[in-house]
Amino acid sequence: MKREGIGSGNVLNSPLVLGMVVLFLSLFFVLLATPAAAEPVTVWVNAPEYVAEGGTFVATIYLGNITNFNSGIFGLSFNSSVVTVTGVEDGRVDEETIPVVLWRFMNEDTLRVLLEIHGVSVVSGSGYLAKISFLAVGEEGDESVLNVSDGELVKYVFKDDRVTSELISAEWIDTEVRIVKG
Repeated sequence: MKREGIGSGNVLNSPLVLGMVVLFLSLFFVLLATPAAAEPVTVWVNAPEYVAEGGTFVATIYLGNITNFNSGIFGLSFNSSVVTVTGVEDGRVDEETIPVVLWRFMNEDTLRVLLEIHGVSVVSGSGYLAKISFLAVGEEGDESVLNVSDGELVKYVFKDDRVTSELISAEWIDTEVRIVKG
């Protein structure tokens, strides 16, 4: 006499279980064949946490590992009653200079910086986009966030004797400085 129902027979012979196994294996192989989305490049402002009244300091706009980088633009906002920009220097990635093509004040609290490696040259590696010099004009206890934002990083893709450009996903991270007694 054949028994049917729950707990009887071989579970692996069940059409439902076999269907689920086939579905799971199919999804597994599709996920293996699909390239993972690229992790965003991290871009952060590195500056001293404390700056003496009337003192100068440099904020370096660092970035993590980047591939085929050619150009970029970013904004840096700050409280101009606490700190003011005195200059902008070229960046450097993997021992290659990243020229600052243009920098200008958008208003008294925001700076825009444009970077570009000339021609179809690219650079890969880690380093910094620019060094921005500041003067502390505030008083003891004043604070300013150095807010890096509105950035776009561009890479060149070389394929079949053609060059195309693509945006690089990036995470932009701010910092803060505080004025202390000089």
